[in-house]
Amino acid sequence: MIWNTKKMKLRGNKKTSFNEFPQVRQKKHSSVSVAIKKVTENPESPILANDEYTLKIANSIYDKKRVYRLAYEIYLDKGFIQENNKKEYTIKADLSPDATILFLEDKKGHMVGSMTLITDSSQEVPASNLYKSELNQIKAKGNKIVEFSRFVIAKDERNSKEILSLLTNYTYLYAYHQLNGDVIVAQVNPSHQFFYKHILQFDQLGQEKECPVVRGAPAVLMVKSMQEMKKLIEICLKRSIEKKTKKMKRLIYNSYFNAEKEADVIRKMRSLKSIEIYNRPRNHPILQRLKLLTHRRTSAIV
Repeated sequence: MIWNTKKMKLRGNKKTSFNEFPQVRQKKHSSVSVAIKKVTENPESPILANDEYTLKIANSIYDKKRVYRLAYEIYLDKGFIQENNKKEYTIKADLSPDATILFLEDKKGHMVGSMTLITDSSQEVPASNLYKSELNQIKAKGNKIVEFSRFVIAKDERNSKEILSLLTNYTYLYAYHQLNGDVIVAQVNPSHQFFYKHILQFDQLGQEKECPVVRGAPAVLMVKSMQEMKKLIEICLKRSIEKKTKKMKRLIYNSYFNAEKEADVIRKMRSLKSIEIYNRPRNHPILQRLKLLTHRRTSAIV
């Protein structure tokens, strides 16, 4: 909050405190915005080693609530949502078996970032509420859609650039190899559009619209074929720095896992047993039959 430095003002013969006037909110930048700015302004700077963080899947009620509370803190601070008693930001897709929540933890067990992946396996993805006709064009070609949603990074993370790189790398690998997706879609704030377009090489589909889920904040739909992304990553990692164009040097894919590390991550993802089952709601028939309780399970990948 910003307050006027003058303590008192005379209004006629009455002294009035400036504290009686409406508070003015400063424009705040989320940690995702800060990380995007770092990558956009200096894309060629090195990314730190990733052994400081562990990727996990939020299968337990405890971990899901941690994600909801982290998202609540970030979205409330940005003015995208209103306060609620639970202090959690949930979406309808959280009740669906089509939703997977990935998050990163540091060595102290602190959650530093999260991304929710939602497929159109049994119902439409959330972006269909605003961009139904645009997404129908993608589905008409037989593509399986994976929406990247609720992307948050904890406040004041000094390694926000690294977290951004790791989360986008991990979510791509999970969406492509574990969820068998064909096209990634994301509803993003226009202020992040440059990052998605020039650093991730996404394309805009449709026009800018107001998103009621975040109190009418503007949103644009960005999309990317996973096959195209896979090719870009391979080119960025194989081509020497001397042979890369200036445009290619800007891509975040230059910081992604090399082939050996990627293969190891994919192997660990696939080795998780019954991951689809553990990802279902607690009252799902499959869980009842197998007598599995999601609140007793947390899956660490890497």
